Amino acid sequence: MLSFHRLCCAFSVLVLLGGLTSLTAQGQARLNLGFEPDVNRPAPLLFWAWSKNPAAHVVLDTAAAAHQGRGSVRFDLDVEEPAPSVAFLTYALPTDSVRGTLTVRAWLRTAGFHGTAGLYAYVYGALPAEALAQVDSVRRRPTDSGWQQMELQLPVGAAATRVMLGFRAQGTGQVWLDAAELRVGDRPYRDRSLPGTEPYLLPATPPNWDFERPLPASLSAPVFAPDSAGPARGRRSLRLTLPAGSPGARLYVGALPIAATNQGHTLTVSGQVRQLTPGPAPTLTYALLSEPRNPTGTRSHTAIRDRPVFREAPLAVAPGPGWQPFRVDVPLPPQLNPDFRLTLSLGVRLAGAGTTGLDDVRFALDGRPYTAAPATDAAVPTAAETAWLRRHLLPLPAVPPGADGAPLAALRPLLGTARVVGLGQATPGSADLARWQFRVFRLLAEQHGFTYLVLDADMAVAQPLDAYVQGGAGDPTALLSHLGADWNSPPLGALVQWLRTYNQRPGVVRLHVAGVRPQDPLAALAALRQAPAWQEPTARELLGQAEQALLTLTHTVRPGASPAELGPPAVTARHRVQELATYLDVHAKTSGRPAAPAALAGPQQLLRLLDQYTTAYTLSSQQRALYQSGALAENVYWLGQQHPAAKLAVWGPNHLVALTADDDRPLGEWLRALYGPAYVAVGTAFHRGSYAASTTGLAAAQPAYPGTVEEWLHAAGLPAAFLPLRALPLSDESAWLFQKQLFRDIRRPAPAQEFHLHQPRLEFDGLLFVDEIRE
Repeated sequence: MLSFHRLCCAFSVLVLLGGLTSLTAQGQARLNLGFEPDVNRPAPLLFWAWSKNPAAHVVLDTAAAAHQGRGSVRFDLDVEEPAPSVAFLTYALPTDSVRGTLTVRAWLRTAGFHGTAGLYAYVYGALPAEALAQVDSVRRRPTDSGWQQMELQLPVGAAATRVMLGFRAQGTGQVWLDAAELRVGDRPYRDRSLPGTEPYLLPATPPNWDFERPLPASLSAPVFAPDSAGPARGRRSLRLTLPAGSPGARLYVGALPIAATNQGHTLTVSGQVRQLTPGPAPTLTYALLSEPRNPTGTRSHTAIRDRPVFREAPLAVAPGPGWQPFRVDVPLPPQLNPDFRLTLSLGVRLAGAGTTGLDDVRFALDGRPYTAAPATDAAVPTAAETAWLRRHLLPLPAVPPGADGAPLAALRPLLGTARVVGLGQATPGSADLARWQFRVFRLLAEQHGFTYLVLDADMAVAQPLDAYVQGGAGDPTALLSHLGADWNSPPLGALVQWLRTYNQRPGVVRLHVAGVRPQDPLAALAALRQAPAWQEPTARELLGQAEQALLTLTHTVRPGASPAELGPPAVTARHRVQELATYLDVHAKTSGRPAAPAALAGPQQLLRLLDQYTTAYTLSSQQRALYQSGALAENVYWLGQQHPAAKLAVWGPNHLVALTADDDRPLGEWLRALYGPAYVAVGTAFHRGSYAASTTGLAAAQPAYPGTVEEWLHAAGLPAAFLPLRALPLSDESAWLFQKQLFRDIRRPAPAQEFHLHQPRLEFDGLLFVDEIRE
């Protein structure tokens, strides 16, 4: 289920006095400025969001020595990408508590880090897109350092409505962040519990607004108790009691989910209340909580939970045993993103010791009775939908590792006319899914004439692997490891050996392995050095100058920096690459016999990789992602042009081979534009299991749940199956496939939340589903 926003009527477990925990804070979340693992369980970083970057991993680290307490936040920035960046931020700071001169301090340490890092902050006013003040302490940090304090200051004036605090790092290596602290003028800010945030942390129970059902055993007297003595309606009411000597406390009652389509309306909360002991009247308290329906937000950011909007409404009730009606109007925000969900967190504040009764709580939207939808937007497949799935899913038999592709004949109608096939991975590092893709490639090679296996890896680095497949010398394990950790697995090793053995058969059309990424400029230069045209001293000198320029660029300037920052290093690197292209052109036209175009194609493509690399380096992060997808498509197309009769299978992540994406232009979209329907995208999915999250071992995947595509497919009861999606007809039973659904999308590093909103029917021509993977 979509459990990140729960319909709950869980009552706070409050304790008696005598040195025990605070009544007010029980079940409430805190900002967690110290990044402690025991705060906000089970989500310590509940109010912190971070940009998603496959090369930047954010973890709450309890193994390394923190500056203070048990936890710190670690940022692992992958050396495989050129200077990846990550932003870690929160909007949950209560603005009214920090008006004045706000000082922000935090501690940082580094290990093998090359890049910049520091704090940053923004203050916003009535216009959220315009910052009233902004400041940062981002600068180059030592490669290896102990804990060092960072600091910044900024004004939070009367016009401020929102404060954003964050930490930014860009480079490679590891950075830790810990022990953030705030001061307003000379006054320290205490990291208080945030009223109304109980729905984020407390367990869900069914709605019980009339209090007729028994309370859970853990929510017992004396603070909460069912009361059968004269309820306002039905057989029971809720009795709230604070013992003698108690201070005032807000007692959380429950939460109500509100659809985003109700933006701008007025929600009315009504019911019956009585005050059974003398004293000040109780107060109805509420907070509006907003967060993405998808708990990880967009593909570029984790969920950003804003500070709760907390309000109190006094209830005009006189002491006595009689029930009195109450009504409170709650205006809903005028604008809500339809991908967001709003929750009303409801409570009662008692001013001190005493007993209050509550009963028959109801809700109305603009005067009309309002009943919340079930706790999830997800629907369990109906019998008709499950029957439809079983009719359209093509069962795939389980076959042993290394088996040929014959058992996958169900895929043949879709693959028959394909020139390029995208083989998507639901997760990197899964040996079981790799075995299925191996079988698909064998089907393509043996029965459909495919000759190229194109990997989502560096093009130059993959050339020695292709030489091995053609019968050359080498260690296949080492060659695969050079491509990256995700490629060095037993199924890939078996596939490489099969390719080499296949090529030894007499009379066969040889199979090839290729990469497509312009990722390693030094590997491209090394490959150029092997070509005959680059053996002369002048050529060697040009290659050395280009290598030095590229090293200077990557070690001194971050990708996407401003033109002023890129400056001479970027200009010099691009100039050196152009010099190489000019040299090759002049050499080809002036040395000996004219070279055949085919003889120049390889060196020219290596130079093109260098040009793609340096161009991408100068672009902003958004432009760079779009450019890189186009560059990959250009490189796939180049492979096809060198061998016009060749058919290519592109092996990479689901999101790379997909035909479309909400916030990107994936490689698959380019390939569909180049090849039309002759490009076929096949995605993979699984319901549950484990996969290789890193080189250190297996990680358990998050089990699919109702509302995910994988849960629908699981309902068909097949261990493995293929679902053709191209030209799928719309019907009542297939309508769920025509709308966005949560779909597993695991990238590097392993994300905190694996499911994201996708439309597989539009992204893939077919989906290969495996119910369980074990490795």
